[in-house]
Order: sequence, then C-alpha cells, then structure tokens
Amino acid sequence: MGKVLVNIIDILEIESNNTFLAKGKEGSCYFLNKDTVIKIFKTVRKYKNIYIKDHTSPNIAFPKDIYYLEDSNLIKAYTMNYLKGKDIYLGLDSSLLIDNLINAYNKIRLEIEKFPNIYMADLVGVNILYDNSSNEFNIIDTSEWYKLKNSLIYNINNLNHSLLKSLFRTIDLEESNFKSDKLRKLYQEYKDLILDLEIHDLDLFMNFITELVSYNKEYKDKVKTISDLKRN
Repeated sequence: MGKVLVNIIDILEIESNNTFLAKGKEGSCYFLNKDTVIKIFKTVRKYKNIYIKDHTSPNIAFPKDIYYLEDSNLIKAYTMNYLKGKDIYLGLDSSLLIDNLINAYNKIRLEIEKFPNIYMADLVGVNILYDNSSNEFNIIDTSEWYKLKNSLIYNINNLNHSLLKSLFRTIDLEESNFKSDKLRKLYQEYKDLILDLEIHDLDLFMNFITELVSYNKEYKDKVKTISDLKRN
C-alpha cells in the first residue's frame, strides 16, 4: 500500500481521462487500467478505515494506494484491483447450478477466513459480486473495514445473511407458494433467523441449502439448479 499526494486538478484529470465504472453514495469508480480501479470520494475524509496494510486476495478488493490531498491528512481516493461480477442484492441467476453455488460459497468463505481479525463492515448484497465465468464470489467496497480481534464470526454471519436474502429473492420464497407444510415451516424458520443479526450460526446458509434441496427431492425428480427450488 502506497501513499499518493494529489491536488484537486489531479483528481479532475483522473475523472476526465479514465473510463467511468460505477457511482455510489460515497463516490465514483473509474478504471485506471483494465486491472485497477480508483474510487474517488465525493468529499475528503478526515479519517477512513482503509489502513489494511499488505493484505491481498484474488476475491477481495483490498485498498492498494491511498490518495491524500497535498498538505493535509485528508483522503480523497484509493485504488483496488478490479473484480468482475454482478451484485447479489436483487438475487442470483436462477439457472445457477446448486453445486456451483455451494462451491463458490465455500471458496469465498475460506478466503474470508484468511483474515480473522479484520471486521468487514458493510458486507451486504450490493458489495458481494457473483462472477458466472469463474463461478466465484468477489467482495468490493472495503474502505470501511478495520482491524478488530475475533471478528470472523461477524463476517461469516453477514455473508450468510446476505446470501440467504439473495436466495429468497431469487426463488420468490413466500409461504403461499408452498404446497408442502414442511417447506412452509422451513421457509418461516429461516426467514425469522435472518431478521435477527445477533444469531451467529456459521452453518446457517449451508444448512438451509441442504434442507431445501432435501425437501424438494421429495416432490421432484431432479433438483439441480436454483430454479428447481421454486414454488413447491
């Protein structure tokens, strides 16, 4: 991680000379090259929790260079590796194979577990991307992360809750859609669980997938994709 001194003219040149990627409530992102993105904040920051020195990951967009305004300790931007994918907030592709979903989940969970003392604030659906070509989840927008002892349980908990919410949206889980009392009860049980962020069951997501697949197999010949989990 390096420190880069810039002025307002430098920032304006970056914005005008590089390809726009996306805009959010904090600022906008631009490609510096095909592999690197810079996030420019709308306002300068007196303090920002982006001092995660020397951490790298193929699936987590850790900050690389921090851009400070000259003659100040105010942060205006930071760079990160470009990670592909579509955010999971509104759901997942219903044609996604369940086995692929499980494999992608296990991989990103193992990646998160490499950093047990970093609290991944704002680990929610809009910041979790799914890349279909590689069958991987990628995590972006890490500027609010900070060092915190024994934070792993919170990180996995937030990952599980975000993925369950996304899965519910994908398969349109509503109690009225179920002919099976078992499935209706299962849905309600997990719906109640994800509303309570204080419940830290690290197997919550995998347990739900396992139970849902098992119950669906009682009513269908095959359960291979997410769409096979719909309306039973």
